Amino acid sequence: PLPEFDMARAQHILNVNTLAPMVILGAALPHLAPGASVVNITSINARFPPVGAPVYGASKAALENLTIACAKTLGPRGIRVNAVSPGAVERAHAPRPPDLIRHFTDGSALGRLALQDEIASAVRFLLSSAASGITGTVLEVSAGYRL
Repeated sequence: PLPEFDMARAQHILNVNTLAPMVILGAALPHLAPGASVVNITSINARFPPVGAPVYGASKAALENLTIACAKTLGPRGIRVNAVSPGAVERAHAPRPPDLIRHFTDGSALGRLALQDEIASAVRFLLSSAASGITGTVLEVSAGYRL
């Protein structure tokens, strides 16, 4: 339907971003006891799909939906399932062009990109007992992008 659509590439993106986390969860499930916690990594692109990459955004939106469905399914077993949805993240190893950084920071309530440690801290929190009452939640860590 789109000029840049490539079925093989789309299938690969869906396999990696949507299906692989479910396969991994299925393999881990026999080893998860009540009180266990699962955290998927989605993307702000689930809600704001990038131009030229519609399948990527769709794959992350599907993972968010599956996260909620799994939370409902596994909740009775005492297993929590959540997701962290990063926005644009500061990357020292692969810096973005200044105009792209400006695009993200101009649209951010905090005027900056999210930091890698902030993403990791959100995951640690959701895995911790401090989040024992949280399940089926997609926690956005984006420095307030597009508020």
